Amino acid sequence: MPSRTTPTHVQPVRGCPTTVKIYRIEASPFWQFRFFVQGKYIRKSTEVTNKTEAIQKAKEFYRDIIVKEKQDIAVHPTTFFAVAKQFLDWQALQIKIGRITSRSHQEDIYKLKSDVLPFFQSMDVATITKATIEEYLNTLTPRELSKSTLNKHVCLIRKILAFAVDRGIIKAAPACPPIGVEDNPRPYFTRQESNLLCRAAHRYAETEHVADYVLKGKPIRKLRFDHDFAYLIDFGLQVFVRISDIKKLRHRHVSVISEGGSTYLEIFPPSSKTAQRSSCSMPQAVHFYQMLKFRHEAKGFGKADDFVFYPQYPEREYAIQVMGRLFRHLLDELDLRKDKWGNNRKLYSLRHSALMYRFLYGDKVDLFLLAKNALTSVEILQRFYLSHAESKMRIKELQSFKDKEAEISYLLQPVDDERLDARLDELFAKTS
Repeated sequence: MPSRTTPTHVQPVRGCPTTVKIYRIEASPFWQFRFFVQGKYIRKSTEVTNKTEAIQKAKEFYRDIIVKEKQDIAVHPTTFFAVAKQFLDWQALQIKIGRITSRSHQEDIYKLKSDVLPFFQSMDVATITKATIEEYLNTLTPRELSKSTLNKHVCLIRKILAFAVDRGIIKAAPACPPIGVEDNPRPYFTRQESNLLCRAAHRYAETEHVADYVLKGKPIRKLRFDHDFAYLIDFGLQVFVRISDIKKLRHRHVSVISEGGSTYLEIFPPSSKTAQRSSCSMPQAVHFYQMLKFRHEAKGFGKADDFVFYPQYPEREYAIQVMGRLFRHLLDELDLRKDKWGNNRKLYSLRHSALMYRFLYGDKVDLFLLAKNALTSVEILQRFYLSHAESKMRIKELQSFKDKEAEISYLLQPVDDERLDARLDELFAKTS
């Protein structure tokens, strides 16, 4: 039989960490406050029966606890908070000398502020054990985070504790609990699906199609299809860089190269997620890039510092939102949002498709070369895309085909297809 102190009606407190809750118990008419920190619960009665007032009280309790902890931190420099601050200062220096990227540094700061520090900050680093880290992971359970995300949390904690060892603050870092990995195959488009996608995007661009962007069943803005979007799809299927890199791509980051019988784009991603090196495209990307640049030059864009896609939007987060809305709308119109395994396709699926096409249609593609060109690792390709490849590090292998028929099928995109035309005609008749 449940105890009279068993929590019921447990509610999170907006604006506080997820470990801050209010709840009811049978033994009291008042809402209760609970905060899990330093491996234990702090509990108090709010002494109010009104839920809104209880939430306000909970926020005040939380602020008082944090202020007290920060005072303790100032006195004890071996706290996790103090070590983490030193670690971030050291990591900022590593950015300046090019050892790590600013992106990974910002991700660490975000995780520390939102999750790690609220739990660990006042703990002495010498007292942190494997069990402590497991308790921290237990506090994240309600959010149902992926194993990949949980691994990132553990990795950050491990880095800070390793830093404490290097600085002589502790003698050894504790073992971290194993999380494991989830190998979810990356959703991509079949050749027929990508053909349909390209043709529909260009048909929409040519007709300057306008559609409603619907959110929660309500139209909230207009979507305007144009050639930037159509060429984004063409381009994305012929290059191997991430959409986050394409978002920030300027013309000075792209060079047209013709050498040794091969023509391709050499792309230098401005802020790559994993590596600072160039990536070579498939030959068709040159045509799509030049066509888009020609259109931009007619509008006063196309200069070295102008963005390759949607240069009229200097705020690149807004630009990628525009691209994403258009893409999702088109996928829904064509019934392509999910692959046959039920995975949601996104703009990143263009890159996933480009990689899969190299594996499916390429002739003796070097796996190491493909991974390097995609600015990723062989392990990631093996786990998420491919299974094997032979070794010959040449650009011709990267752009090779099994036979002439496969090359013609691949390069002539989009191809004439009466079935596709009939399907598109039916689609556009509905949306006209």
